[in-house]
Amino acid sequence: EKTLRDLRRAMVQTMSKVAEVLKLSEIGVSRIEKRTDLLLSTMRSYVEAMGGSLRILAEFPNRDPVSITTLGSIAQPDESARTRRTQR
Repeated sequence: EKTLRDLRRAMVQTMSKVAEVLKLSEIGVSRIEKRTDLLLSTMRSYVEAMGGSLRILAEFPNRDPVSITTLGSIAQPDESARTRRTQR
């Protein structure tokens, strides 16, 4: 088990490089690394900023782990959908 900070260091990534990719300040990256409760989209963006991908596994007693794939396509609503909602 690793914290996000440990993971970043293990991947030999600097905080400034991750911040640049995420378009955040280093303070913003530090805040993400210290949080104990993150949105999946935030964690996915953080991992992808280091060149990785995020997978979610569900583990149950006496069963093989199950990969949850429906969360892999979490996306922001497209701009046109937001525009239509605000114009109503």
